[in-house]
Amino acid sequence: ITQIDGFNEMMIATITFAIGTTALTIVISFITALALDKKGKGRLNRGLMRSLWFLPALLSGTVVGMLWRIMYNFNNGMINKVLVSMGLEKINWLETRGLTNVAVIVGSTWVQIGMCVIVFMAGLQSIPQELYEAATIDGATAMQQRMKIAIPMLAPSITINFITTSISAFKAYELPYNISQGMPGKSTLLMTQRIFFFGFQDFDYGLGSALSVFLLLIIAFISLIQLIYLK
Repeated sequence: ITQIDGFNEMMIATITFAIGTTALTIVISFITALALDKKGKGRLNRGLMRSLWFLPALLSGTVVGMLWRIMYNFNNGMINKVLVSMGLEKINWLETRGLTNVAVIVGSTWVQIGMCVIVFMAGLQSIPQELYEAATIDGATAMQQRMKIAIPMLAPSITINFITTSISAFKAYELPYNISQGMPGKSTLLMTQRIFFFGFQDFDYGLGSALSVFLLLIIAFISLIQLIYLK
C-alpha cells in the first residue's frame, strides 16, 4: 500500500481533513449549543434556530459539495463577490494548495454541525437545574458554571460527537470530492476517493480492497484511542 503513487500526499490530505473537520465541528457546535440553550427576552425562537442549524444535515453530500463549489467559484462565486464588495482581492479557493484543504473542511463542517448541536443540546437539557441554582447561591459566575458544571456533565455528549464526527470525516467521499475534485493536483484527494478509483475505474480490486481494510483499521484505532482517552 505504501508504494502507491502519491501515498504520502493522500495520507496528509485525509488526516488533515479528518482532524480539521472534527475539531472545527466540535468547537462551533458546542458554542452554538450553549447559545441556543440560553433563555431570555428578545431571543429568536429556539425551535426555529435549532431547525435552521440542523437543515444542512438533511442535504446529500453531492448537493452540498456542488453548492460550496459554486460559492467558491473564482469569478462568480458569492464568497469572492462579498470580498470584492469589501474592497478585498478575489481568492482562488479551489486551486491554491493548503487553502483548498481549508475550503473543503469548511464545507464539510457546515454539514456536520447540525447533528452535533442536537447531541450537545440534549446533554445540556439533561443537566439538573438544581446544580446551577446551588452554584448561583454559592456565587459562581455564568462562565464558572459552564466550566465546572456544563462541560463535565457533557462528557458523554462530547465523546459521542468526537467519535461520530471523526468517523464521518474519515469515510467522507462525495462532499469533499464535489467541492475540490482532488485539486490542486491531488492535494485534496482523500483515501476514500482513491479506493473508488482503484476499485471502479482501474478495476484493481486487490489494491482497492487492501486500501479499504487499511482505512477500516485506521478508523478503529482512532476510535479506540478516543474512547480510552475520553473515558
